[in-house]
Amino acid sequence: MSAADDPRPDDATAPDGAAAPGFDVGPADPPPPQTTEEARQRIEETRAEIADTVETLAERADVTGRAKTKAQELRADATEAVNGLAAAAKEKAPDNADEAKEQAAQAAQQAGEAAQQAAQQATQVARQNPQYAGAAAGGAVLLLLLVVRRRRRRRRA
Repeated sequence: MSAADDPRPDDATAPDGAAAPGFDVGPADPPPPQTTEEARQRIEETRAEIADTVETLAERADVTGRAKTKAQELRADATEAVNGLAAAAKEKAPDNADEAKEQAAQAAQQAGEAAQQAAQQATQVARQNPQYAGAAAGGAVLLLLLVVRRRRRRRRA
């Protein structure tokens, strides 16, 4: 079969000049260089473009390398976040410790005052109603005896 008998077109264009289906014609070729210097310049540009393309393809093909790089980035981000939180916590720690001490002292003072008031009230009730005081004392003794008895039984068992 000769080239004239070949039904396939020599270029990838349809009869109306549009790109044939399945073919990527790309940008039009630049005009041929006029001087050897222009030719050398185009060759260098083409080499640079090809080097960039090869580098991009190599990066895309290196899945393990990309995964390691991403893991390192994530690790660095996480470390930075943890360090930031730790620094913030260290800054607040003395303030929080002082506040905690102050709150504990206030709570202890309030508890002491409440216990003192309860003791005063109990004393007043006992003085006003001696029979209640005797009943409370008897109940406390009974409760104490029951607790002691239960503990002895558990030790024997």
